[in-house]
Formats: sequence, C-alpha cells, structure tokens
Amino acid sequence: MTLRAVPAPADLAGSARRRRARWLALAPLLPGLAFLLYFFCYPVGQPLWLSFTSRSGAFATDQYVQLIIRVPVPFRTSFLVRAFAWMVLLAHNAR
Repeated sequence: MTLRAVPAPADLAGSARRRRARWLALAPLLPGLAFLLYFFCYPVGQPLWLSFTSRSGAFATDQYVQLIIRVPVPFRTSFLVRAFAWMVLLAHNAR
C-alpha cells in the first residue's frame, strides 16, 4: 500500500488552470460545431424525430414502419424491370 501526499493548494490551482487552457484550446472548434449542428444534425434529426412521434406527440412507430415499407418498393421494382430487360436482350432467338 502506497501513501500519497495531499497536493498543496497551489498545485490544485495549477491543474485547474491547465484544464481550463485545454478547454480554451478547443474554442476555435465551436463555430464549426455549431454550423454542423444547425445545418446537418437538425435537418436529419427533425424528420427522424417526427417519424417516431404521432400527431399528438406520443411515441409511435407507425409512420416509421410505413416509411420502411414504402421506400424499398421502387428499388425492387427497378431491379425487376432491369432484370427482365436483360433477359429479353440476352435471350437466344431460335430463328
């Protein structure tokens, strides 16, 4: 078991000063972070939040389930149309 010396009040003030200096070094990042939050996180988060809430404001997944079902359908349709088009183009004609 090792004993640690209690730091002097001057050492505590120095560590607080160093900690504050580290936070102040990050201050130039704040405008960029605010820009990202306002122009990226908010526009992405708002529709996501609305998809999980009902008109009354209660938590509901009805809209989200409808979105999950409706979005992939055009992709599947497009895939099927392309697949059949390739089958017609690559078919061997017996003429």
